[in-house]
Amino acid sequence: MSPDDVASAVELLDRRRQVLGHLGGDGHHVRDLCEELDVSRSTVNRALRELEDAEWVERADDGYVRTTTGSLALQKYRDQVTALDAVQTHADALSPLPGDTPLDPAVLADATVETVSDADPFELVGRLRSAFEEASAVRGVWPTVTDDRTVSALASLADDRGAVALTVDEAVHATMRSVAPTVFGRTDTEHCRVETSDDVPARLGVFLVDAPDDRRVLVAIYDGDGNIHAVADIPATDRATSWTTSVFDTTGVPSFDRADVVSPIVAAVPEVPTWDDDTMDTLRGQGFVPVDARTLAHEGGWSPGAMLRTTPTLAAVAAGRTLDREHVVDGQRREFSVDLVDTLVAGRNLALVGPPGSGKSTVCKAVACRWRDRGLGPVCYRESDSAAVLDDPLTLASSLDAASGTPLVVVEDAVRPAANAIFETVEQLTDDVAFLFDARRSEWASPPEPIDPRRESLRREGVDVVPIPGLDDEERERLHQHVEAIVDGPIPPFDEFVADEDLADDSWGTPQATGSEGAGELLTLAHRYGNAADISLDRDRRAASPLSRNVRDVYDAVADDRNVLVVATLVNVLNATGLPVDRDLLDALALVDDGPGAHDVETAVDVLEGRVLFPDENGTELVHDEWSHRFLMRLVEEREDASAHRLFAAAVNPLFRLVTDPELRDELVRYRQGDAPTVAAFDDSPDHWRDVVVDRVYDLGRDSPSLASLYGHPKYTELTLPDSCSTLCRRKALVGRAQMYVDASEFDAGRQECERVDEIGEALEPQRKGTLLRARSLEVRSIIAEHRGEFDRSRELAEQSLALVREVDDRKGEASVLNSLGLIAWYQGDIDEAERRLRDALAIYDEVTVKQTEASVLSHLGIIQWERGNLEKAVEFFEASHQQRHEIGARQRAISTSINLGVAARDRGDLDEAVGRLRGALEEARLLGVAKQESNANRALGNVLRWRGEFDESAGYIDRALEIARDEDLRYHEYRALRGLAATRRERGELDESMRLLDACNELAADVGDERDRALVRSHRGLLALARGDTDEATAILGDAVETLESLDRSPGLARVRRWYGRALDAAGEHERARDAYEAAVDQYETIGATPYLRETLDELSQVCERTGADETAATYRDRLDALEANN
Repeated sequence: MSPDDVASAVELLDRRRQVLGHLGGDGHHVRDLCEELDVSRSTVNRALRELEDAEWVERADDGYVRTTTGSLALQKYRDQVTALDAVQTHADALSPLPGDTPLDPAVLADATVETVSDADPFELVGRLRSAFEEASAVRGVWPTVTDDRTVSALASLADDRGAVALTVDEAVHATMRSVAPTVFGRTDTEHCRVETSDDVPARLGVFLVDAPDDRRVLVAIYDGDGNIHAVADIPATDRATSWTTSVFDTTGVPSFDRADVVSPIVAAVPEVPTWDDDTMDTLRGQGFVPVDARTLAHEGGWSPGAMLRTTPTLAAVAAGRTLDREHVVDGQRREFSVDLVDTLVAGRNLALVGPPGSGKSTVCKAVACRWRDRGLGPVCYRESDSAAVLDDPLTLASSLDAASGTPLVVVEDAVRPAANAIFETVEQLTDDVAFLFDARRSEWASPPEPIDPRRESLRREGVDVVPIPGLDDEERERLHQHVEAIVDGPIPPFDEFVADEDLADDSWGTPQATGSEGAGELLTLAHRYGNAADISLDRDRRAASPLSRNVRDVYDAVADDRNVLVVATLVNVLNATGLPVDRDLLDALALVDDGPGAHDVETAVDVLEGRVLFPDENGTELVHDEWSHRFLMRLVEEREDASAHRLFAAAVNPLFRLVTDPELRDELVRYRQGDAPTVAAFDDSPDHWRDVVVDRVYDLGRDSPSLASLYGHPKYTELTLPDSCSTLCRRKALVGRAQMYVDASEFDAGRQECERVDEIGEALEPQRKGTLLRARSLEVRSIIAEHRGEFDRSRELAEQSLALVREVDDRKGEASVLNSLGLIAWYQGDIDEAERRLRDALAIYDEVTVKQTEASVLSHLGIIQWERGNLEKAVEFFEASHQQRHEIGARQRAISTSINLGVAARDRGDLDEAVGRLRGALEEARLLGVAKQESNANRALGNVLRWRGEFDESAGYIDRALEIARDEDLRYHEYRALRGLAATRRERGELDESMRLLDACNELAADVGDERDRALVRSHRGLLALARGDTDEATAILGDAVETLESLDRSPGLARVRRWYGRALDAAGEHERARDAYEAAVDQYETIGATPYLRETLDELSQVCERTGADETAATYRDRLDALEANN
């Protein structure tokens, strides 16, 4: 680019910066910009043309947006303006500095700057000294000493175990040694390091000052005689700290152990209530650890990088090694853990809920530490990976009741089977004991296993639910600053962590996304910071790798040796399922035939240490379970299905055998020379752990259809299921595996698995257990038939299942089958029957709680309201279902409600909203690998794009929908994709191809569709006839389609087909009948609130009236149209 081009670009930026600046984030339409900027449409249009020519803005689906180059240009322009403004504003302060001084003037933009013209020089020196006196750490470069007391302040800081790291010239160092010889005259210590250098900037002092509650940059400017001239107090923004770091790197400023800088949560508390010895024994037997001085003293030897990637210990939280989270209340930032303590003190029990990896455990530990620090009472803490079962809630209650003060009881993953008896403990106690629980949002809303009704009532009514706050921009900056404070060495700048293009691959939503039910953003950011922290120890400034790349690298490191990969798979299965990851469980692999040997176990552990396993003398910490889930996904992606299954079975079968075979457990204890803590826990509660282990392993597949291939196939199943499992456990495992295949669109495998379930059910005693198993098998087979479009067969199987669940009075099962029957009735066109079945199912949920199926019923009732033309009520049902599915983490099923909401937006004419919802649904379906939803989202998005006139893109999406439907044998969805694709081809003028597609569509509709489906196919044939100019055939076909749809009371498509019928009648010269068809369409669009389509139909209707000479009637319609335009 030539200098003239640069000048033109700067001039354009100066003129159009207001418009360009407004185009960040979501798209903006011209009318929006006119209103927001209060300028004329012509001004906005000219600005957009100029900015488009410069390739700084572009047109997107939702309006104009800023391009990447536009954002970069605008940011650079703003930076330069900020810098120039700072130079002009602070010219007097900067005047003594040489021209080559390494000062970025933009950092002064937010600074408080004082010069000798504003204050006495002694006051300016006092500003520095006061900052050093209040600091916990000072790092800087210092060219001149003007006051001995400032040196003394730094010496006192070092004496008090604060951190001091400076680069100075020889003259300054001599002064420091003379003023404080015992501090600055000796060899450097871990708290105090002073280096001399010839590279200290002349007349410029720069200091990074950490205080307990603050961080700032201080800049001191000196005149040619060494007197202080100005002091700038600068907030420690990312820009300011980045510039400070560059100055320090250039001048060789030493660093220090930042662990000494952080502020601990727990202070030295001389006297706090403690547990007596008997209570301690009870607590430990129930899986609790006391939060006492001994527990908090064992901080562990993990590096900051390891700590960031694992769940922090109580000691690390107490020492201030973790970020103390903040939230916003009434516009004010507050310490989240402090507010939770205050609420607990007020007498309320709390449950902290959120997605995995959102920091729940760390917050709970901070609350525990603060409770102890206040001296309110003794604290006990049960972590989620405790191997002990909480199975004696009454003895626990008695021990807690006898404690001094107000005890705090903290239980992680409180609704899981190993811990949910805690709610019986709660029932026994008064307000003299405080309880804090944590749980995944999905599990709190819908526990993994049914909880005793009495406990469940107390859980819902006696515990306040508090969602963990998400990360806002300020919290992300606080996290960055915190990591800088605990890491000894530089880390990459803030933007590398939060704005990197790979971040979306690291989590189930970008930092700015809302409503994601996947892993918390904090997990992905902490992992990246953890990598950067470890890298920085080696003084390598490269960017940290994202979580996804780290998973791939670890997988590649173990993938070449099958036995090592089996061990690594077991480690990640245990971690992903929340089971203990202890060495005794890994060594069990070496004791089974054909398994990995002891050397293989050792090799795998060596590879995983520092990446997945982080051991020290106090135990082993692990990465978050989401990391392990990604590892298993990698295994599925890299191996053929049968190979992945055999590896999985080789890892899991010895685990299943260990929980069922006491002889193997004894052998393992001997092999481990008695060091087998998890095996000891298995021996203490063998029945409990047998079911828990099997449940957890199968839950992993049920919750993640993309992992289904790990569980085998009826043709090559090697994964065993222990015969000694409880009936409930076996039923969940067997039916769960069948459901996995269905969710993964492996219908033949699902059907074969159901046949196996039937055989087992026939042989089960007592008969009720076998009946329940067969009922569930029939329901799954009904779902398979429904997916394939075999609706009669699906209904038959569901009716058989309904009879069985009613026979054994399984109310939850009855509601689930009624929901399926309602959906089948809808597919077959019996709307009244569908609504009756669904409302019967909903009534059952007044008695029992199964959030997942209830959400499905609500979604299906929304479809019924949509069918009846009540879009407003339909959206209410869809949104209620969507909310419930997000609450319980049912991401796969939430895709369906997103699609429904997108279609509803389309039908009321909001095509931009429809496209946005459907693109989001499609992205989520691709991410989760769910074929049915991906096909639906592609088809719905393609249809909306056709309505917007974007025919090429429409064809691409519907082609993909058709391909998936055929690959997965989704025949009804194949029919719908063929219909949509035929319409798009017609709009593109490809009439012969459209007819071919309609013939195929009609053939399928005759097999899998209902009368409405066949009527809609006919309506497209009518439009095709109209496009060919055959108005007689078009009116006949479209008139028949309208008549059929009216007789069915099926609203979707009816208004549109009436409008098409009106066009055909008008083209045929039957203008009066055309007016009747158009008026019927107008009435329907008004009823459902589809204003955009209403406007279009009124316009067409007024034209018909004008062509027939009915000018007054035409004027009436024009007036209605104008009124709609005015209100838009």
